[in-house]
Amino acid sequence: MEAVALFFTDYLAYLLVIYAFYKFVKTGNTKMMALPLLALLISSLISNFSGVPRPFVLYNTTPLTPHIADGSFPSDHASLVFGIALSQGSLIIWLAALMVAFARVYTQLHWPFDIVGSFALVLLLNYGWMYYETRDKSSPKGKN
Repeated sequence: MEAVALFFTDYLAYLLVIYAFYKFVKTGNTKMMALPLLALLISSLISNFSGVPRPFVLYNTTPLTPHIADGSFPSDHASLVFGIALSQGSLIIWLAALMVAFARVYTQLHWPFDIVGSFALVLLLNYGWMYYETRDKSSPKGKN
């Protein structure tokens, strides 16, 4: 079980990024890369200031995979993979994203609330993206 969790924690997210890049190149849909990268950027900024210790730091244990003892909330990996899943819409991609998120908790790198926070961040960003797209298309040309 630990080897599977390590694969999901360390490598599956990167495979999802490669897949998202491939879909972006194939379709030209900007959201497929912009939403996950924006989520990752904002998540990284928040975690630098949140001060939430990681589980392995708080419990003074060794995580299954090496990691620095920086801020835990929200999860950068979960923000990235949920951004990919939301922009792709595929059930298989959603399942892969959930496996990454679960593995981040299982390996003592994150709290479940870190994952929930990442999901909420991605939903908020997606809502903003949809609002911007709708507002932009519904406003008449030439009017402010």
